[in-house]
Amino acid sequence: MTAAGASAVSGRRLTADIAVQIVGRVLNLILGVAVTIVVVRALGEHRFGQWSTIFAVSDLAGYIGELGIDRVTVRHAAAEKDKEPEYLGAMVSIRALLSIPVTLAFLAITLAISQDSTMRISSLILALLLLMPPLSSLIVVFQLRVRNDLTMAVMTLNSVVWTASAVGIAVLSGGMVAMSVAFVAAFVVGLAVQTVLVRRLATVHVRASRPLWKELARFAVPVGIAGMLTLAYGRIDQVLVFQLAGANDAGLYGAMYRILNTTAFVPMAVMTTLFPVLSSVNKDEMRRLVQQACEYLAMASLPIFFFVLVASAEIVNLLFGPDFVQGHNALRILMGAFVAICFGYVGGSMIVVLRLQRMFIRYAVVALVINVGLNLIFVPKYGYIAAAWITLVTEVFVQAFVLREVFKEIDLHPKWLRFARVAMASALMGLLTWAAKHAGVPLAGLVVVAAITYPLALIGLRALSLSELRALVRR
Repeated sequence: MTAAGASAVSGRRLTADIAVQIVGRVLNLILGVAVTIVVVRALGEHRFGQWSTIFAVSDLAGYIGELGIDRVTVRHAAAEKDKEPEYLGAMVSIRALLSIPVTLAFLAITLAISQDSTMRISSLILALLLLMPPLSSLIVVFQLRVRNDLTMAVMTLNSVVWTASAVGIAVLSGGMVAMSVAFVAAFVVGLAVQTVLVRRLATVHVRASRPLWKELARFAVPVGIAGMLTLAYGRIDQVLVFQLAGANDAGLYGAMYRILNTTAFVPMAVMTTLFPVLSSVNKDEMRRLVQQACEYLAMASLPIFFFVLVASAEIVNLLFGPDFVQGHNALRILMGAFVAICFGYVGGSMIVVLRLQRMFIRYAVVALVINVGLNLIFVPKYGYIAAAWITLVTEVFVQAFVLREVFKEIDLHPKWLRFARVAMASALMGLLTWAAKHAGVPLAGLVVVAAITYPLALIGLRALSLSELRALVRR
């Protein structure tokens, strides 16, 4: 893709693609919130603590099985379109080879930490998910075609099936084992549909891909190590809370962290679309896209952070009930980490584009050591609240250093005025929402106050101009 072509796409098709993703991810956000409420209320603190811990280990094991292959495949296939079938075949082959040892490692860890037979059986069922990546990884085809609407369609189907199944299980008073079966079944349904769609859009040459294994692995291993370290300090705290503070604390922390994970749809929508483009443009275009992505992510993340500061208790009570309200302070802290994570999506994508993985590994190793050390010191005494603060500190440390290196590499000198105006608009919205809360306005009313005052504050403080807003609507 040429720079001119990328610009044309970024002005029309990319904006539409991001918009479709945001709409799709908002729908999945609603379904995700709904199913999380159902699962949390059905399982309770203790069982949900076990459930969250199993998934934390699954995420860690799954990323080892991915090892950065998917992102590197997108980068190479976008730059060398004539070799796309072979790159896709190499990705499938490597993922298949990695899936078996990863599944065994997952089982070894989860069975070792399981507290009872229910947790052990659930671990055995959910282990099936780690055998599916050779097929599920082909979802990158939609990203390469800038057809992330299909990604959203598959994701929504998965969410609908999983939500309906979880509701049925909860009504019938089923437990964690039944939830595990339903989760795997929903994933299989979505995977079957995805496979049919992928076959219509792309060709995969597995047999002819072997010469590319070494090339992909050479680039992917540093990416995978870097990503694994990032995921490690984002997930290992869940396991440590479970082991050091007990299943109840793990349940509270897992519920709050689930909200953090759910809000990640915003940076994912932006960077999923921009990543193939960033892989093929010149430095001038790259600087423009990175600056713009950071600005829009600030506009999306800062108001969420300020709103949660004001209404965290009401949000948790609505979602999970009064038994979980005590965890609302952890949610406030984790939303601070959410702001750093949003910018981290930009930095993470640029690390792959600029091949700065080895630099990132150094920062990530330091962060992981600090994260684990602080968790071991403070979680036994202060529980999940300590884990939340440590997550915030770790994310800010890593993302600040990574973005500094990325900006230096592409010679980007960020323009900070717009960020300051966005921060002031978000703080003003938070202040007005706080005043409404203390005037007795319920949560629904607080949402309305925030939804009205924030756009007005953005425009009034000139963080977003009416002409830019009209241009975005036209696109």
